[in-house]
Amino acid sequence: MFKLIKKIALLILILVLLDRVAGTVLEKLFYKQKHGDDFVSIQLLDSTKADILIFGSSRASHHYVSDSLEKYSGLQVYNGGRDNMGIHYIYATLQIVLKRHQPKQIIIDLIPYAFLKGNQDLPHYLEAQTTTLLPFANQHSSIYKDVNFINQQETYKAKAIKTYAYNSLIGTIFQNALTQIGHHQQKGYEPVFGKIDATNYVKPLFPFPTTNTKIDTNAFLILKKCIDLCHQKNIKTTIVFSPFYFDLPTYSSLQNEFSKLQKETNCTVLDFSRDSLFTKNPTLFYDELHLNDTGAVLFSKKIITQINQ
Repeated sequence: MFKLIKKIALLILILVLLDRVAGTVLEKLFYKQKHGDDFVSIQLLDSTKADILIFGSSRASHHYVSDSLEKYSGLQVYNGGRDNMGIHYIYATLQIVLKRHQPKQIIIDLIPYAFLKGNQDLPHYLEAQTTTLLPFANQHSSIYKDVNFINQQETYKAKAIKTYAYNSLIGTIFQNALTQIGHHQQKGYEPVFGKIDATNYVKPLFPFPTTNTKIDTNAFLILKKCIDLCHQKNIKTTIVFSPFYFDLPTYSSLQNEFSKLQKETNCTVLDFSRDSLFTKNPTLFYDELHLNDTGAVLFSKKIITQINQ
């Protein structure tokens, strides 16, 4: 019996050591990535000293052309937008960035209806946030607190098993660290090309929520924390609803909540979600949610002009 226990203990020790070695190698390779989504986050958290920082989802990464914004503002710009990321990711990364660097302006691009119930409170959305954040937690321990807020079990797993945070990223890490294969960004901006076929693309593939859906008060609380963080450091904060291809429904409850937020925090809210220059203009959109490169250049000029004013 003692010999069996000894063998089991030895096996566990070997597995733990292998996990630690493999996890350390993967972590080092993770931070050597030269392009891709994780590279954008690495630059945002650890490197950029840009005057204007942009936060948001894929709509941020595809809608704000860093070079165009720099041209019309005279300031350095970094686009930290990332696919499928919402208010939890924005708050977690914003805290880390502001400990290291104080930009002059922060733009937070939001999907307004994401602040209704059934969006940023869904399990698959929350899982995407924790999966994206955990690889950075070893270097930025404050991330564990934000992951705890979403799902404490994920923190336990990541602390116990070093490879856990990288399990789903192994192929991506090797690709982005050792090859040039994959998508590239320009100071965080990721252009997309092509335009909508207006003849066949006549209704949304992603239906908008109904107008009577309840407000996600928790999401608004986190957004307010983001704005408060910026104001504590006297950073100009602008919330932007960038253009949609199809007409966005009027969510009066949301409009009231964002108006209330604007008054309480003195932030600026700019709504381009129904801008006639973009809406139903197929030459400016890649799909119903994302501007193509032509549309993004046009939008970047318009947004920075309005912010400067």
